Amino acid sequence: MAGRVVKQIDRPLVLIVLAIALLGLYNLASASLPLGGSLHYKQGAHILVGAMIVAAIASVHYRNIEGLAVPIFATVIVLLIATSLFGKVVNGSRRWLVLGPLNLQTSDLAKLAVIIIVAKTFHNVRWEGGLTLQEIFRPLNVSRPLIVCLLYTSPSPRD
Repeated sequence: MAGRVVKQIDRPLVLIVLAIALLGLYNLASASLPLGGSLHYKQGAHILVGAMIVAAIASVHYRNIEGLAVPIFATVIVLLIATSLFGKVVNGSRRWLVLGPLNLQTSDLAKLAVIIIVAKTFHNVRWEGGLTLQEIFRPLNVSRPLIVCLLYTSPSPRD
């Protein structure tokens, strides 16, 4: 299975991402070393952990994620509720959920969960004869929200 994943890797993309990460580490090191900082070591460790997580996620076939879409979405909903009830307040906003040494911003997980559940929904729904362009672009209709915004921001009569 690992061989299949390695064969399908987009090598130019990996090289570009690696070059950008190394350039960022170099810039961070050159900026923090005169101040006696070693922030680039910590950032390098984060890059390595992130690369391992990406490799693990890339080795999972997307059909396996499809079966977990509902549990993932339900878990994220529970985490969002827990954040609103028990989350850490930072700058006046309760956005972080503290789980031991890990501070988790659950709204980022919610973005991924919504993508997964919408993809599963679109996969399960069958349209006879396909969709027209009007049906595809209907969710992008900005006229209704734009009208509400214009009505809300319209100047009120002066006293």
